[in-house]
Amino acid sequence: MAKLDLYIPDDLILKLQELGDRTEEIITKMLDAGGPIAAASVKSELERVVGKAEDSKATGELVRSIGATPPRPGKDGYNVKIGFSEPRGGQNPGDGVNAKVAYLLEYGRRDKSQKPRPFLRAGKRNCERQVQQAMAAVYKEEMKKV
Repeated sequence: MAKLDLYIPDDLILKLQELGDRTEEIITKMLDAGGPIAAASVKSELERVVGKAEDSKATGELVRSIGATPPRPGKDGYNVKIGFSEPRGGQNPGDGVNAKVAYLLEYGRRDKSQKPRPFLRAGKRNCERQVQQAMAAVYKEEMKKV
């Protein structure tokens, strides 16, 4: 039987080790680049759908409350969450929370008194390519440093 020995060059081994040591740092930088883009896209879509109805009582509070969390490790890897700051600062304690208001906008009411005006799904869909490009650019830049 023939024998074949393969050797990985030492400089490649060192680069792979350095990359392994910097994995968390690189992932965090990539997510830091993509998170604000996704938040801006959701905010843009929300601005587009809010206040269009004749009986709109939009105050802009929901739009102002949208933000992105810093990258955090989770059970399925690192993630950035796009969401709403709480609590909702209305005059009445019964004004509700931003997440509830967002849910009602996204899916409407069961009794059909408020039609769905989806903005989360549209915001996600509209920014996917931009987020991927921003994250890929960070990745390429970090790979040049290795």
